[in-house]
Amino acid sequence: MTDNGISVDAVHFSQTLTQTTTITNPIGSAHRKVHAIQNVTDSGNSCDAVLSGSNTHGNVVAGIIAGAPGDFGLTFSKAIDPADGPGVSGVSMDALARGSRIIMQDAGQTTQCLLSDLVEAGGNISPGNIADRLTLGACPKSGGGAGICAGVSGGGNEAHLHVLPFGVPNFDNVLNNVENGTYSLEARQVDLFLVNNRDYMVFSPVGSQGNNIGTANAVEEVWPDLFDGTALDNDPNDAHALQIPPPATAKNPVTVGGSSTDLWTVFGDYNDEENPLGFSSKGPATAASLRTVPLVTAPGTDGSGLFAYPLFNAAATNRSRDNDNNPPVEQEIDEANTGTSFSAGFATAAGAIVRDYFAQGFYPTGTRQTADRNPQVSGSLVRASLVASAPITLRRNESNITNDHNGTL
Repeated sequence: MTDNGISVDAVHFSQTLTQTTTITNPIGSAHRKVHAIQNVTDSGNSCDAVLSGSNTHGNVVAGIIAGAPGDFGLTFSKAIDPADGPGVSGVSMDALARGSRIIMQDAGQTTQCLLSDLVEAGGNISPGNIADRLTLGACPKSGGGAGICAGVSGGGNEAHLHVLPFGVPNFDNVLNNVENGTYSLEARQVDLFLVNNRDYMVFSPVGSQGNNIGTANAVEEVWPDLFDGTALDNDPNDAHALQIPPPATAKNPVTVGGSSTDLWTVFGDYNDEENPLGFSSKGPATAASLRTVPLVTAPGTDGSGLFAYPLFNAAATNRSRDNDNNPPVEQEIDEANTGTSFSAGFATAAGAIVRDYFAQGFYPTGTRQTADRNPQVSGSLVRASLVASAPITLRRNESNITNDHNGTL
């Protein structure tokens, strides 16, 4: 993944409960969780320190995908007001793809941390050339490659999924950016890489351009005029521009929008994943293509609210209390995260599970068969499997959607 750092000195990614690495388990192929840290603008340092915002965007996304404090037998508890009843204990903070390992391409310096925290929104990072980022992820595992891979440890033929949890330019808190709905160089680079590397899949969040502040400072959910595929019914006096930023306008990756998550409230428990988040950008990708975006949605919020159960719920992971990746190994909960970048993390984890299903030989019988093991499935198969297995739910509430279209979705 390409982001702004990782917390190897926290329990979800450390080698042991007390050591980030050991003599026999340095960061690399022998490390429990982190195969490589590739220096783009920084060497893996996080934003965990208090003065840096106590929140590392890249560490949260990576933790959602691959964090595994359960390897040490750790579980966690939720403390609530005793008046509300007993707390919840024995909570696992293990990620969906807890057996996977991470290559972090650190493209954000600690001086950029606070803006990342302010915006969410996809890491305030400097990724450079996207084609280089994708290529370097697939460099030989040993670091013995040639050309651009010289001296760089990548995933070799064991790396298959790459998440780019940002926009180009970076996501911001301004609506109707001029790059929205454009098929940029970066989008083309993603497509070209996927055509030339058929075993790969790239995951891109669609950003947070779906809400607007309307009259009386009310939050209004906005749907682009071309959402229904035609401009014939648009109101010229109330135009709603395209919302999808590059590189999510690319043709071939898995584009991910945000949905709600399970809510524990004082009124009961609610399964809320079928409800897209209003701020999540809606397609189409471009006016010329009318391509469906996002392809899937995944939880993009920690589920907090006025009546919601307190503390970590979904988009949460472990962190340390400083920016370096040196001992001691620490443990704090990084919670209350919101944004489609974290949705992309959940979708990437699901993609890893799809690959693992075939690699362990569960297809086609549904039981593990050695003769059926297939570790080299295509990225297109991963993408198709995610789309086919995801329920399609489009929410339409005319009272809070600023649009001139009528009808039911």
